[in-house]
Amino acid sequence: MIDRDDLVDKIANDPNIIPLKGVIGPSPLRELIGFHATTSLPRDLMHDFIEGICPVIIISLLKQASALRIITYIRIQERMENFQYGKFDSSNQPPPLLVKHLQKDHMVATAAQKLCFFKLFPIIFNDVVDLLPSFIVYKVLREILDLLLLYPFRKKWLRVLGELCETFYETMLSHFPDKITTKAHFIREYKYMINDFGPAVR
Repeated sequence: MIDRDDLVDKIANDPNIIPLKGVIGPSPLRELIGFHATTSLPRDLMHDFIEGICPVIIISLLKQASALRIITYIRIQERMENFQYGKFDSSNQPPPLLVKHLQKDHMVATAAQKLCFFKLFPIIFNDVVDLLPSFIVYKVLREILDLLLLYPFRKKWLRVLGELCETFYETMLSHFPDKITTKAHFIREYKYMINDFGPAVR
C-alpha cells in the first residue's frame, strides 16, 4: 500500500516530481497534535465512488468494448439516447456519453446521474457486458457500493467490505492498472474509516 507520508518526503526532497499520486506537498494541518491528513478525516462516498472511480470504470469498460469491436462509440451514444428510463430513474437520467467524452475519458453528469448510469449500465449494455473480460471489475465495485449505501450499516459487514475492497484493487491491477488513481487507493481504506467514523451514509 502507498504511504502518503513517504510520498510527501519524496516531494520535499525532489520538487520536480510534483504532483505524485495526487500528493502535492505536506498538509497544512500536519502540525496538529494527534491529527493525520489521510487517516483522521472520514471519506466522502460521493466524491470517492460516485464521481470518482465509478465513471472511470464505466468509461474503461466502454472503451474496452470499442477496442474489442463489440460496440462503436457512436452506438454507445445512440444506445444511451434511446434507452427508456423508468419512472424512478427518469429524474436522474444521465446525458448520453458523446464520442468526445469517451475520447477524453470524461463523463459529464451530476452525481445522481452518474449513480443512475452506474446502476443501469448492465441493463443498458446487456449484450456487451458478458463479452468483456474486465466486467468483473464492475461487479466487485457494484457490490462494494451497494454495501456502502446500506443504512444502517452493520459492523459485522466490515470484514466482507474489506475483502471486497482488496478484491477490487486486485482486479484493477489485472484489468486497468493505468486507471488506478488516488480514489482507487482510498477504496482500500473504507473498512477502517467506517470502523473509526461510522457508516459512509447517514
